[in-house]
Amino acid sequence: MKILIVDDHPIFRLGIISAFGNSSNYTYFEASTVKQAQEILFTNRVDIALLDIDLPDGTGIILAKYICKNQPSCKIVFITAHTNNNSISEILDIEYDGFLLKENVATELKACIEKIKGDEKYLSPEFEAFLKEKHSTLSRIKEVKSKISRLTKKEKHVLAMIAQGKSTPQIAEELFNSIKTIENHRTNICNKLEISGSNNLIIFALENRELIDEELPKQLDE
Repeated sequence: MKILIVDDHPIFRLGIISAFGNSSNYTYFEASTVKQAQEILFTNRVDIALLDIDLPDGTGIILAKYICKNQPSCKIVFITAHTNNNSISEILDIEYDGFLLKENVATELKACIEKIKGDEKYLSPEFEAFLKEKHSTLSRIKEVKSKISRLTKKEKHVLAMIAQGKSTPQIAEELFNSIKTIENHRTNICNKLEISGSNNLIIFALENRELIDEELPKQLDE
């Protein structure tokens, strides 16, 4: 079985090889950059690719996409030092077979390899927790957007101005409406968003300002 190890730290690559033990069943290829890895892949068929996410000339994610296109039968395992990297979100959009934290390679690598050889996915417990949190966040965003979509264009603009910290009199002045009209809009917004009370409306607006701006129409209702 041929294994490609891509990491810009030679000592860590050696540590990965050591974690496999003295088995003669494996042939290893080493690379420290995306370019070096692509050169190896151009002339060699690889069964498993162990990829660091952060590389000097790109990311392991870029390399994974290259592998998926040119060697689709190759198993891909990401190995990284952390789960709070923004790039990790991109992993969810591509095919991969495993995810390990560097600190756990010595204890989890063999189990990971055996699992992916059986066409199963292996995820470190920390990464599973990250995915659950990510899923929870996406679910909340979907729910918030669904609620905002219930609003009229005018109500969305009023909500956006609340998110900017503007008071009812300020909103009324900018939109050339009476204070009573804006108060009615606020009441309707609360009802549609299933929010009780002015303070909770302000909290909702401040917490979701970015999502509110995304849903903001270019023009108001006539």
